[in-house]
Amino acid sequence: MWAILFSIRCVYNQKHGVMLKKMKKFFILCSLLCLAGLSANPVTAGKRYRADFEARTIQKAYPLDWFCQGVKLEKAEYPGISFRFFNAKKKEVRPADKRPYYLVFSDKFAPYSFEFYAPDGAVRVALLKSGVVVRNLKVTEVPVGKNLALPTDYHVTGPARNAVISINPDKTVVFDVGANGVVETLSVPVKAGKRYRLTVVGDHGFRQGKKSSLLVRYYFRKTAGGKAVSSNKEALRTGNPAKPLVYEILAPKDAKWFSLWCMWGKFHSYKLEAL
Repeated sequence: MWAILFSIRCVYNQKHGVMLKKMKKFFILCSLLCLAGLSANPVTAGKRYRADFEARTIQKAYPLDWFCQGVKLEKAEYPGISFRFFNAKKKEVRPADKRPYYLVFSDKFAPYSFEFYAPDGAVRVALLKSGVVVRNLKVTEVPVGKNLALPTDYHVTGPARNAVISINPDKTVVFDVGANGVVETLSVPVKAGKRYRLTVVGDHGFRQGKKSSLLVRYYFRKTAGGKAVSSNKEALRTGNPAKPLVYEILAPKDAKWFSLWCMWGKFHSYKLEAL
């Protein structure tokens, strides 16, 4: 099969350079899907989805806080799953902030659930596996309720850097953000010029003389890869047990996506509701 494809490639390389370029893009997409071992699932840009699946690592299983414990990875990437989005022309499109990468911490099959919004231009999502086995995948649309925020998930890289992760008995997660650390939420769609109520639950903290703070980031459709231009820093000042902080924010002109950063403190969860 690959020999036939290579022969076709050689013929078009000699006579049809334009066609070769198109075929190359198609082969890259097919390779991604073959490597993933999973078929692409249809999505609609801006819609919210949940991927349910079972997975286990076939590489070494690392602890949740490997990045805080000085653990050196044996391979370039931690075992996990990369969520890739494609448009109608079969070209990859990325979310406003980053491409989701779902970490797998166990060498035994376990059920997982991951929620996401399909980025601008996306018509399909595919999973590219790295050192893991996945089975029983199901991608379904999730109705968007009053709370636009996605669940904070410690499996997704990006949401936690230099943060100690702990899980409460009720399964809620606490990120204790240390020096030069940050907890970043996955981006959610917003409408420019609209007001939102932002509710954050966390514990105040002072690390190396720095206050814990929040950073609101907006991404704009007109800027390739997204651009953060609006930032509001607010001190997290809650007691113990944690109490919610409530803010009213206004999405600026041309804003398309929103994310929240928490630094120098403990972050529990957040809500984002349209007013």
